[in-house]
Amino acid sequence: METSVRRGVLVLLFAVMWMVLQESYGLGSFAGGLLVGALILLIFPAPVHGLINPYVKRRGGFFRWLWSAGRLFVYYTWHWLKGNAEMARLMLRRDMSKITPGVLKFPLRVRQPGQVALLANLITVTPGSYTLEVSDDWDVLYLHVIDASDAEAALGPIRHIEELIMEVLQ
Repeated sequence: METSVRRGVLVLLFAVMWMVLQESYGLGSFAGGLLVGALILLIFPAPVHGLINPYVKRRGGFFRWLWSAGRLFVYYTWHWLKGNAEMARLMLRRDMSKITPGVLKFPLRVRQPGQVALLANLITVTPGSYTLEVSDDWDVLYLHVIDASDAEAALGPIRHIEELIMEVLQ
Protein backbone atom coordinates (compact mmCIF):
# COMPACT_ATOMS: atom_id res chain seq x y z
CA MET A 1 0.00 0.00 0.00
CA GLU A 2 1.45 3.35 -1.03
CA THR A 3 2.18 6.08 1.46
CA SER A 4 -0.44 8.37 -0.08
CA VAL A 5 -3.11 5.68 0.24
CA ARG A 6 -2.13 5.06 3.86
CA ARG A 7 -2.28 8.79 4.55
CA GLY A 8 -5.72 8.92 2.94
CA VAL A 9 -6.98 6.03 5.08
CA LEU A 10 -5.61 7.70 8.21
CA VAL A 11 -7.21 11.03 7.31
CA LEU A 12 -10.55 9.23 6.83
CA LEU A 13 -10.15 7.48 10.20
CA PHE A 14 -9.36 10.82 11.85
CA ALA A 15 -12.46 12.34 10.21
CA VAL A 16 -14.69 9.55 11.53
CA MET A 17 -13.13 9.85 15.00
CA TRP A 18 -13.68 13.62 14.85
CA MET A 19 -17.37 13.13 14.04
CA VAL A 20 -17.81 10.66 16.91
CA LEU A 21 -16.03 12.93 19.38
CA GLN A 22 -18.05 15.94 18.26
CA GLU A 23 -21.28 13.90 18.29
CA SER A 24 -22.14 15.52 15.00
CA TYR A 25 -22.60 13.33 11.94
CA GLY A 26 -23.15 15.92 9.22
CA LEU A 27 -21.12 16.72 6.13
CA GLY A 28 -19.64 19.83 7.79
CA SER A 29 -18.35 17.79 10.72
CA PHE A 30 -16.85 15.24 8.33
CA ALA A 31 -15.14 18.01 6.35
CA GLY A 32 -13.81 19.50 9.60
CA GLY A 33 -12.51 16.05 10.56
CA LEU A 34 -10.76 15.72 7.22
CA LEU A 35 -9.12 19.09 7.78
CA VAL A 36 -8.04 18.18 11.32
CA GLY A 37 -6.77 14.77 10.15
CA ALA A 38 -4.75 16.32 7.32
CA LEU A 39 -3.33 18.89 9.73
CA ILE A 40 -2.34 16.19 12.23
CA LEU A 41 -0.55 14.20 9.53
CA LEU A 42 1.19 17.34 8.34
CA ILE A 43 2.50 18.07 11.83
CA PHE A 44 3.09 14.44 12.93
CA PRO A 45 3.93 12.30 9.86
CA ALA A 46 5.32 9.38 11.92
CA PRO A 47 2.09 7.33 12.28
CA VAL A 48 1.96 6.60 8.55
CA HIS A 49 5.34 4.87 8.66
CA GLY A 50 5.57 3.83 12.31
CA LEU A 51 2.05 2.62 13.11
CA ILE A 52 0.57 1.06 10.03
CA ASN A 53 3.57 0.11 7.88
CA PRO A 54 4.71 -2.96 9.88
CA TYR A 55 1.19 -4.43 9.78
CA VAL A 56 0.65 -3.74 6.09
CA LYS A 57 3.73 -5.77 5.14
CA ARG A 58 2.55 -8.91 6.94
CA ARG A 59 0.40 -11.60 5.35
CA GLY A 60 -3.09 -10.27 4.73
CA GLY A 61 -1.98 -6.64 4.81
CA PHE A 62 -3.80 -3.65 6.21
CA PHE A 63 -7.29 -5.10 5.98
CA ARG A 64 -6.31 -8.16 8.01
CA TRP A 65 -4.81 -5.83 10.61
CA LEU A 66 -8.01 -3.76 10.59
CA TRP A 67 -10.10 -6.95 11.05
CA SER A 68 -7.91 -8.04 13.98
CA ALA A 69 -8.11 -4.59 15.58
CA GLY A 70 -11.89 -4.65 15.19
CA ARG A 71 -12.10 -8.06 16.85
CA LEU A 72 -9.99 -6.79 19.77
CA PHE A 73 -12.21 -3.71 20.10
CA VAL A 74 -15.46 -5.71 20.05
CA TYR A 75 -14.23 -8.40 22.46
CA TYR A 76 -12.75 -5.89 24.88
CA THR A 77 -15.89 -3.73 24.79
CA TRP A 78 -18.02 -6.79 25.58
CA HIS A 79 -15.66 -7.81 28.39
CA TRP A 80 -15.72 -4.24 29.76
CA LEU A 81 -19.53 -4.13 29.73
CA LYS A 82 -19.72 -7.52 31.49
CA GLY A 83 -17.22 -6.23 34.08
CA ASN A 84 -19.38 -3.18 34.74
CA ALA A 85 -22.49 -5.32 35.17
CA GLU A 86 -20.67 -7.73 37.48
CA MET A 87 -19.30 -4.87 39.62
CA ALA A 88 -22.78 -3.35 39.88
CA ARG A 89 -24.19 -6.73 40.91
CA LEU A 90 -21.47 -7.21 43.52
CA MET A 91 -21.90 -3.74 44.97
CA LEU A 92 -25.69 -4.04 45.20
CA ARG A 93 -25.46 -7.31 47.12
CA ARG A 94 -25.89 -6.94 50.84
CA ASP A 95 -23.54 -9.80 51.75
CA MET A 96 -19.99 -8.67 50.89
CA SER A 97 -18.40 -11.64 52.67
CA LYS A 98 -18.58 -13.73 49.49
CA ILE A 99 -16.30 -11.38 47.59
CA THR A 100 -12.77 -12.79 47.52
CA PRO A 101 -10.34 -10.20 46.14
CA GLY A 102 -6.75 -11.21 45.59
CA VAL A 103 -3.54 -10.78 43.66
CA LEU A 104 -2.95 -13.13 40.73
CA LYS A 105 0.17 -13.84 38.72
CA PHE A 106 -0.40 -13.64 34.95
CA PRO A 107 2.44 -15.15 32.85
CA LEU A 108 2.98 -12.98 29.78
CA ARG A 109 3.37 -14.24 26.24
CA VAL A 110 3.57 -10.76 24.75
CA ARG A 111 7.11 -9.39 24.65
CA GLN A 112 7.09 -6.02 22.94
CA PRO A 113 6.80 -2.98 25.24
CA GLY A 114 3.77 -1.65 23.37
CA GLN A 115 1.96 -4.96 23.70
CA VAL A 116 2.66 -5.18 27.44
CA ALA A 117 1.59 -1.56 27.96
CA LEU A 118 -1.65 -2.03 26.01
CA LEU A 119 -2.52 -5.22 27.89
CA ALA A 120 -1.72 -3.68 31.29
CA ASN A 121 -3.80 -0.60 30.53
CA LEU A 122 -6.77 -2.57 29.19
CA ILE A 123 -6.72 -4.68 32.36
CA THR A 124 -6.60 -1.56 34.54
CA VAL A 125 -9.51 0.07 32.72
CA THR A 126 -11.64 -3.07 33.10
CA PRO A 127 -13.86 -2.87 36.20
CA GLY A 128 -12.88 -5.34 38.90
CA SER A 129 -9.25 -5.71 37.86
CA TYR A 130 -6.10 -3.67 38.18
CA THR A 131 -2.52 -4.13 37.00
CA LEU A 132 -0.25 -3.78 40.01
CA GLU A 133 3.15 -4.42 38.49
CA VAL A 134 5.08 -5.82 35.57
CA SER A 135 8.00 -8.02 36.63
CA ASP A 136 11.52 -6.76 35.89
CA ASP A 137 12.06 -9.39 33.20
CA TRP A 138 8.62 -8.67 31.63
CA ASP A 139 7.53 -12.28 32.12
CA VAL A 140 4.71 -11.72 34.61
CA LEU A 141 1.93 -9.23 35.31
CA TYR A 142 0.68 -9.01 38.87
CA LEU A 143 -3.03 -8.26 38.90
CA HIS A 144 -5.50 -7.41 41.60
CA VAL A 145 -8.92 -8.87 40.85
CA ILE A 146 -12.16 -8.49 42.75
CA ASP A 147 -12.91 -12.24 42.58
CA ALA A 148 -9.82 -14.42 42.92
CA SER A 149 -11.73 -17.54 44.04
CA ASP A 150 -11.28 -19.10 40.59
CA ALA A 151 -8.00 -17.93 39.09
CA GLU A 152 -8.57 -19.59 35.72
CA ALA A 153 -11.98 -17.95 35.31
CA ALA A 154 -10.47 -14.57 36.19
CA LEU A 155 -7.47 -14.94 33.88
CA GLY A 156 -9.29 -16.56 30.92
CA PRO A 157 -10.65 -13.33 29.37
CA ILE A 158 -7.32 -11.61 29.97
CA ARG A 159 -5.53 -14.43 28.17
CA HIS A 160 -7.92 -14.00 25.22
CA ILE A 161 -7.30 -10.23 25.15
CA GLU A 162 -3.55 -10.97 25.13
CA GLU A 163 -4.00 -13.28 22.12
CA LEU A 164 -5.94 -10.59 20.28
CA ILE A 165 -3.27 -8.00 21.11
CA MET A 166 -0.59 -10.33 19.72
CA GLU A 167 -2.66 -10.75 16.56
CA VAL A 168 -3.03 -6.99 16.14
CA LEU A 169 0.49 -5.91 17.12
CA GLN A 170 2.73 -8.63 15.61
